[in-house]
Amino acid sequence: PPTNFAVVLPGLYRSAYPQTPDYPFMQSLNLKTIVTLVGKELPDGFQQFISANRIKHEIFDMAGTKKADIPIKTMQSILAVISNPKNYPLLLHCNQGKHRTGCVVGVLRKTIEWDTASIISEYTKFAEPKVRETDVKYITNF
Repeated sequence: PPTNFAVVLPGLYRSAYPQTPDYPFMQSLNLKTIVTLVGKELPDGFQQFISANRIKHEIFDMAGTKKADIPIKTMQSILAVISNPKNYPLLLHCNQGKHRTGCVVGVLRKTIEWDTASIISEYTKFAEPKVRETDVKYITNF
């Protein structure tokens, strides 16, 4: 599986940016949707993998979370896609599967009424050793 791969909810997965060796595993998930949280050029073979498997690909060109919060409209658009079971099985990823993905998963957890301590604990598990206080604050205050 891709680095930092985990099940968020049944049919909803998170990870770092998938690499070519990850494709067979990803194929086994029968993905319907991939949500990419970075706007960089797609790696070699990624578009072919998506097309060959008839996967819907949503790209949100999100800046890193180090200096600025994720704009509320962007977060709402992402949540609309990832919280809709019609898009499942769905893989949500950024470059490392830590900060951007962690913030989105954290906010999703808040919408389904997880307690904040559990959300921050999960964020920390994936973000270590680079836990960002700006991310923790963003998730806590959302």
